[in-house]
Amino acid sequence: MTTRITFNMTSDETLRIVDEYCHTHKLSRSKVIDALLSATAPVLNDINCYYQLAGKLQSRLLNGVYQRDLPRKRNVVSAEKYCLEIWENKLFTRRVLEF
Repeated sequence: MTTRITFNMTSDETLRIVDEYCHTHKLSRSKVIDALLSATAPVLNDINCYYQLAGKLQSRLLNGVYQRDLPRKRNVVSAEKYCLEIWENKLFTRRVLEF
């Protein structure tokens, strides 16, 4: 089945190379462009599948599916312990108070 399409070329050089290939191999421009598109279609299909898969994974991640197995533990330090750590490590390091 053939479907007629129209598209615009942005590179004159590309069109020149395609036409030169057509002339060398005695093929029509349509046949060459069809062969090129057919050759790249499987790769484009793979790219589309990977983008869809990435979108699904991102959606699952953002919806919290992967967070179900993660522990809900929060690391909390008491105020006294935090102040004591500052006192010991920052202020009282040389047995001299540094204010």
